[in-house]
Amino acid sequence: MRTSVDSQMNIVLRQKNRRRQWLTVLAGLALGVALGTALSLRMTGQAQTYTKRVLDCAYEVHMHNASCYNENGELICGIADFVLHTHNADCYDKDGNLVCPIPEFRAHEHTAACYASDGSLVCSIREAIPHIHTAECYDAEGKRICPYLELREHVHDETCMKEVELTPDDVVLMQIEESRAASEAASIEAEEAASRAAELEDADAPEGEEANSAETEAADENEDNELTDDDAAPDEEDNDDGEDADELNEEDPEDADSDEEEDDT
Repeated sequence: MRTSVDSQMNIVLRQKNRRRQWLTVLAGLALGVALGTALSLRMTGQAQTYTKRVLDCAYEVHMHNASCYNENGELICGIADFVLHTHNADCYDKDGNLVCPIPEFRAHEHTAACYASDGSLVCSIREAIPHIHTAECYDAEGKRICPYLELREHVHDETCMKEVELTPDDVVLMQIEESRAASEAASIEAEEAASRAAELEDADAPEGEEANSAETEAADENEDNELTDDDAAPDEEDNDDGEDADELNEEDPEDADSDEEEDDT
């Protein structure tokens, strides 16, 4: 029984040691890949020209001037002085600073919830309804009859971007970032490989456990049999003693008769 337990413990310890060795080897490989990548980038960085993609949006948002108003000060140009725009990754630099020259405005149309019971506007959000004027927005004399301002939406595209050459400091930072990314990727691969190795070891473990279990059961059965034999042995001895006593009792009457005959003589 003790031997079976020791055998199972040895199997578990061997599996753990093997897994630890796998992790050590794979971690070393990951470190080697990272260092090799960094060295390669360092050696070739001076001879190459690196560029980066930055925002250079030239979209012009309408700005109201005197011609946009009539003599009564009413807006007559029919064009909004803002555009619908939602900031995305192109609107920020590598440090997370906003570099987009266009303010963010999102579409919004007032609903009943935007007004109080007396009809007064209580919504703090500026109404912004996308709209582009067409011929239907003007009368025959060319006067605008559309109640909406022309409001366009702008999303940055390739025309809003440009490539600029990196400075030496930017090149070094880029190389460090690439090396770190390569190291993280190698570490992930090492962990996945170690996990697969552990799964294979776990898949093989049940067979060994079943064999050890069978050995344990056989050993227990042998011990039980030995105990049974040991218990049976004293019973047999007791039986033998009983038989000897019976034989002695059977012989006693003959001895008694012999004694009586001697007395008569």
